[in-house]
Amino acid sequence: MVSPSLSSNRDTLRGCKNEQENVSTEQYKTQKKPRFSCPDEHQSRSCHHQRPQSQGPQTTFRLISLRQFGLPKYCLLRKNWEFEAVYRHGTRLHGKGFSIIFIANDRGHSRIGISISRKLKGAVTRNRIKRIVKESFRLNREQYPPEADIVVTVRPNFSLNSPDSVTEAVINLVSTPAQQS
Repeated sequence: MVSPSLSSNRDTLRGCKNEQENVSTEQYKTQKKPRFSCPDEHQSRSCHHQRPQSQGPQTTFRLISLRQFGLPKYCLLRKNWEFEAVYRHGTRLHGKGFSIIFIANDRGHSRIGISISRKLKGAVTRNRIKRIVKESFRLNREQYPPEADIVVTVRPNFSLNSPDSVTEAVINLVSTPAQQS
């Protein structure tokens, strides 16, 4: 047990005073809460959080499922053997910076696969090109060969940077052999 004289000497050495002697316990019992309660808040504000009244015509919007606008996975070539079958037996059309290889399928819809050379530096660039080609296919499936498995191979000199430009190049490429024969 520490004697009172030692504890007071220790407090004075540290520069501290024993402040508990001057504090009343009654003060804590009668003191109000530090937070404002509803009656003490600003008079012009309501006591509960409410959404402000919106102005203008009240319209309701239906939520539309975005899945109907997407490109489902069954429209993509995903397996290596699917790509190999198209490469082995498909018809090749060469454009500027890319080629389209396609073969008829019996699925009732076209599927697309995208192959990009790693000579095209940067994964970000390769992924952007894949997104552009997929978007072109999603928006304009009727412009691509119907009921076919299609592989788009992209070479390093690929310069098309929008889905519209890709679609235009595909239309030119697909319609050219039909006119020649």
